[in-house]
Amino acid sequence: RIFEVHPDLSYSYKNNYLEKNSQNIEVLILGNSHSNFGINPKHLNYNAFNASHVSQSLKYDEFIFNKFQNQMVKLKYIIIPISYSSLFYNLSNSVEDWRIKNYHIYYGSNEYQSIKHQSEVLNTTPRTILTSLLSKKSNITVSKLGYNGHRTNPLGPNLNAKAAVNRHTALNFNELPENLEALESIIKQCFKKNIQVILYTSPAWKTYTSLLDKRQIKTMKINLEKLTKNHANVHYYSYLIDNRFKEEDFFDADHLNNQGAKKLTKILNKILFKNN
Repeated sequence: RIFEVHPDLSYSYKNNYLEKNSQNIEVLILGNSHSNFGINPKHLNYNAFNASHVSQSLKYDEFIFNKFQNQMVKLKYIIIPISYSSLFYNLSNSVEDWRIKNYHIYYGSNEYQSIKHQSEVLNTTPRTILTSLLSKKSNITVSKLGYNGHRTNPLGPNLNAKAAVNRHTALNFNELPENLEALESIIKQCFKKNIQVILYTSPAWKTYTSLLDKRQIKTMKINLEKLTKNHANVHYYSYLIDNRFKEEDFFDADHLNNQGAKKLTKILNKILFKNN
């Protein structure tokens, strides 16, 4: 079943689902929009749930995992996308920091004491209100298992590539230490509980991958190699450039559509069985 929801309400739905069903979850999917739109749990042969959100940085992955880990007595795998920007991006230091209030309002996070970060009203602009009033339907859908599919028509992988790369390319690597710390915290806690951590880089179309900053890619690769070398429960797979994904599998230059998500999820499903 697919529900059409206001974007903020996907936070509420996912938090409520986890509160009621954590004890049965075998695979927890965390991460940003690449897993939010790219992994559909119904194609996994496990009890799985997609707890990712758009622009969710690694410390919020850690927050969600920490909140529910003691209830997840059957958890075998955590899946986290490591996108081109993941190790260099922090939601709280970005132009999308308005999303932080969703973790306060719907997940009960008390990390930030700022009134702005705890208030719906102070994060709602007149333009947002007007758009909500004029729009009869949301552009966000969420399945029972937390998969967010695109209701709107695809933009096409050739339209927004340059703008997307510009947004995802870091001006500096100042956020790298904190992101690695959050990721390693998840990994170490999973190791104690015999939980495998599957890291992956989602497919992107050639109009996007051809523009990526080589230094950022190299730094990403070096740190992922260290993580897999230093932690026995970590497995990394890159699908960034993968000929199995065709133009018709993409919603835009770096996000899969429903067809592409099904394909990627089935690939990951085989990985889970291989590591079982």
